[in-house]
Amino acid sequence: MSIAIVDWRPDRRREMQDWLTGEGHLVHSAPSRAHLQSCDEVELLLLHVGDSQRTEGGDRNLEEIAAEFSKRSWVLGYSGDPASIDRLKSLNAAEFAVFPEPLCANM
Repeated sequence: MSIAIVDWRPDRRREMQDWLTGEGHLVHSAPSRAHLQSCDEVELLLLHVGDSQRTEGGDRNLEEIAAEFSKRSWVLGYSGDPASIDRLKSLNAAEFAVFPEPLCANM
């Protein structure tokens, strides 16, 4: 499976990338949407949807990114911030889901 990760934290991004590659997946990862090169073949996007992704990662409109990718692939959003999760829960995109609970920031 071709998977893209957009997460501003390099340690968290690397940990997910290493695990997914070890499972046999083709993984593209970037700190922000702007740094993600090719995305036409992406089947799953793992998208950090926390406020820090907007400020540190520079992805001001996470809803737009989720909507863009959900037209051609699955999008799974995650965050350690309950308010960020609540904002994205209402996104009306067919292939989008967000973890309903905050994830540990030190995963």
